[in-house]
Amino acid sequence: MTIKIPTTLPASLCLPASSATSFTKTDVDFDYAVAGMGWLSAANPDRLVRRQTAPFRKQQLDVAGQAGEQSLENWWYRSQFTFHGGAGQVYNDPNTRNPQGASETVETRYFKSCGLDVWTPGTVTLLPAMTQVVTAPVVAVLGYTTPTGKNMVMTVTTTGVVQRSPDGAFSGTTPAPAAEAILDACTDGASVWVATSVGIYKGTLPDGSGTVTWALQWNTGNTRVKVGWVKQRLIACIGSVVHELIGTGPALPASPVYTHPVVTWTWSSITEGGRAIYIAGYSGGRSGIFKFVPQDSNGNLPELSTGITAADLPEGENCHAIYGYLGNYLGIGTSRGVRVGVTDEGGDITYGPIILETVQPVRCFAARDRFLYFGLTAGVDNKSGLGRLDLGYAIDGLRFAYAWDVFHAASTSAVTGCALVGNTNNVAFGTSSEGYFLHDGSGTKMSAGYLVTSRIRFSTLEPKLFKLLRVRGPVLAGSLGVSVMGASGVESPLITLPAGVMPSNDLDIKNPAGPQEFLSIRFGFTRSTTNLTLGAEISSYQLKALPGTTRTRIIQLPVLCFDLEEDSNGQRWGGEGTAILRLQEIEAVEARGDTVLWQDFSNSIGTLVTIEQLDFIQSAPPDNAHGWGGYLTITLRTVT
Repeated sequence: MTIKIPTTLPASLCLPASSATSFTKTDVDFDYAVAGMGWLSAANPDRLVRRQTAPFRKQQLDVAGQAGEQSLENWWYRSQFTFHGGAGQVYNDPNTRNPQGASETVETRYFKSCGLDVWTPGTVTLLPAMTQVVTAPVVAVLGYTTPTGKNMVMTVTTTGVVQRSPDGAFSGTTPAPAAEAILDACTDGASVWVATSVGIYKGTLPDGSGTVTWALQWNTGNTRVKVGWVKQRLIACIGSVVHELIGTGPALPASPVYTHPVVTWTWSSITEGGRAIYIAGYSGGRSGIFKFVPQDSNGNLPELSTGITAADLPEGENCHAIYGYLGNYLGIGTSRGVRVGVTDEGGDITYGPIILETVQPVRCFAARDRFLYFGLTAGVDNKSGLGRLDLGYAIDGLRFAYAWDVFHAASTSAVTGCALVGNTNNVAFGTSSEGYFLHDGSGTKMSAGYLVTSRIRFSTLEPKLFKLLRVRGPVLAGSLGVSVMGASGVESPLITLPAGVMPSNDLDIKNPAGPQEFLSIRFGFTRSTTNLTLGAEISSYQLKALPGTTRTRIIQLPVLCFDLEEDSNGQRWGGEGTAILRLQEIEAVEARGDTVLWQDFSNSIGTLVTIEQLDFIQSAPPDNAHGWGGYLTITLRTVT
């Protein structure tokens, strides 16, 4: 029986674009239904039904600095050949560039390390071990070189001073003057000044072993005292007052250089820059850095101007330490972490963001070459030690490469002082209770250290199957443990490579199992058991992964689209104008792009799909179709 379809299709043939409504067959034995519309199959040897896997690898061009990393024909690769860009990078996404348009830094950085020297490009190895020297609370650590070339470091404790050479060949111990508790200390390289609540005392540094003889220079009468030798003069901050100590004492100068209007103001640190002397302090939640500019005075020692605000810190962030270096850099240690500033021709300070946020204040700095060391209280995996900034490697503006550096396993108290030992690269630091720790120059390595890479996700949130890891470096002098961590944060041990090997083959990654959004790698370094000056070392790694997305299918269905059609049972349906209306309706569904339900009645399958393509070809109708129309190929993509 012929059914004539009206100009407007009935509701049963016109369903919403997002329809997943099931189509129910009645009189006509349709083979398929798409978007609630029934269709008869037109399959024959020239018009095939196809089911094939949809493409799942995106094509990418290699525009990265590392050749081959983005050409994804089979494996997805991520390699890293150096780590001197420092810590703090959460994700390793090579398309990330700094706002100034400089070269990529992401490929040189990582997430976190401890006890490792990462600063030589292409090499990661253990840092030198630290040695405990004294067990008294430290207020300052001073490095100096004697007239005869001996490299020394002086530990100033509350009860006295201890000087020592890195090898321990020269040493000396001197009690505090008059048994008074030492509050602060400084040196000009030949003499040492110590401050107590009674006075400021001067002593000559011994040329090697020996003791210090104290002589009272100035009275203090205050428990809030800071001293500093800057621009060839001694500056003392006593209470809220700043003095330049010139001439003879012991009475303080009648006219101070500056008096802060807040009597509770605490001066915390003194340093010098290219154009000025800088003194930092705080009271409550307010903190600032003041400049004191030397004024020419007839060829004599220039007189200081009064204090002028050079920089204010954010509300609630107190400045505990400042350190001028290389003329215009200024290390700034605060209650929140460490910043770096620069000074201009007028002595004013522009500082950058917090580079490393810390739990405890940063209270001290030291510097050598391009490196700026700073105190980390309970910051190195809850151990106290030092961090290191590389002022030669700017990540972004005044953000510089950094890493956790040396520490001592027994140290958890506040790091109160640090210094380089004479003109060596040996570093020392002291704490408020555990004592004083020295990198002694013997070459002994730390017993262990680790590095955690940034999260590797190939610049996409799509899941990946991480399969292989390749590690490169010299033959191991100490063992190397390798673990991996996925999105769950659970560390899965991969292998422990013993000393004496460095495998050339790839390592299989068995856990975490299944697709992961990202993966990070943890390398654990240990010291040699036979030669304490050697340890594990790596130069690079390469990670290999495959796309982990669930595969989708492309399905091609050739169907009839004629005015009059006949099913396999001889049941005829349709009418004049049916074909064009059905074609327009399925085209409207395709244009909306929403998901629809595809039903295969022969196999009792119902699947959500999107319509990828429609291809209508008009030709002579077959025996079971008449009127206007043609053959329609509907290409569908399954939805996971």
